[in-house]
Amino acid sequence: MDVLKKLNLLSLDGNLKKNVFYAHVYAKCQLFGEGSSGLIPTSLTDYHYWEPILKDKCCQHPTKHLLLCYCLLNTCWPTYAGSRTNKKKEIFKSHKKYSFHIVENNTSVSKLGKEFSRSRCYIKTLIYKKYLRAFKRNTKINIFTELLIKSMAVRGFSLASIAEKNSLSEGAVSSVISSCYGLCSWRKKCKKDSLRRRHKQKILRFIHNQSVSITRKLVKESCYASFYWLNKHECDWLNSCLPKTIRCYKNKRVDWSERDIISSSLINDVLSQGQYSMSLTSLDALLGGHGWLLKYRDKLPMTMILLRKMELIK
Repeated sequence: MDVLKKLNLLSLDGNLKKNVFYAHVYAKCQLFGEGSSGLIPTSLTDYHYWEPILKDKCCQHPTKHLLLCYCLLNTCWPTYAGSRTNKKKEIFKSHKKYSFHIVENNTSVSKLGKEFSRSRCYIKTLIYKKYLRAFKRNTKINIFTELLIKSMAVRGFSLASIAEKNSLSEGAVSSVISSCYGLCSWRKKCKKDSLRRRHKQKILRFIHNQSVSITRKLVKESCYASFYWLNKHECDWLNSCLPKTIRCYKNKRVDWSERDIISSSLINDVLSQGQYSMSLTSLDALLGGHGWLLKYRDKLPMTMILLRKMELIK
């Protein structure tokens, strides 16, 4: 590894520059012929040939060691192989630079990532793993801040308002609230109660402002969301507040045989008196003007027989 480092074949992180190394070594090995035997690499991507000998994993054939020494000492390696700079050291050269950006300027990790054109996760990984092993916890959230957050959370303030009051993020406020036993369930209960009162008030205000008679259909069309929410969660209250439902009665099916008897008797009485003109339209108007004698002749056989006797129809 010391020889590889002197020849600029190792990166700043200590890894082998595979593209440079394998290309030059394989070109040098081609001078000895094709790699038909197991003592010469078969192709440019034959990484398994050199990997064991470079990492000293197991004993290798002496020919491999001789071939590696020959390739390293008799190859003109490029001088630009080690000119690449470490981007991590360009971003953060020391702890002082980090403290200048984070502590003194109160800059967040996301803003720091935008400043150096790096992602937020990359900046955090670099800070915690490489430069600041013992990173101190944020000193903004102390015992007094936690008490203020919990008191505002109990009173029903939103996360955004609590975060703005304490100059914190909503995630930090949410973590403090979650750490208090029973506070999350209490806030959920308060939110549901507030939603219930809001829907009830909307229904009552609509009923109070209406001058015409109120029906359930009118309330459902005007207060759609409130009606269905209360119908699901407060069904008893909604039924007590709204007028009772009116059942729709369906008309029974027409008994054409009975209607035939009635219409034939009426027509017989009228024709026997001779008071009306002898036309189907006038007779149908006498029966109510429903068009029975014009449209439903096949359903009134007795009436049709009577009209044929009177020679009103053919």
